[in-house]
Amino acid sequence: DVCSSDLTWVVITLRTEGDGTHVRLVHTGFAEGPDWDEDREYFARAWGNVLAALALHFEGSSDE
Repeated sequence: DVCSSDLTWVVITLRTEGDGTHVRLVHTGFAEGPDWDEDREYFARAWGNVLAALALHFEGSSDE
């Protein structure tokens, strides 16, 4: 069972920067302990891959 104390949350902020968009991602709400350490390490690696894929997706896109 998952209870509210087991949940983390992600805040994504987008800001226009020059001709592009600056993306800031904050993943927070992790508790302490070995299980949480594993989760934190997993997401530290995973978010880099997700953001890289997002950048690749939009590099070829155009608003025109």
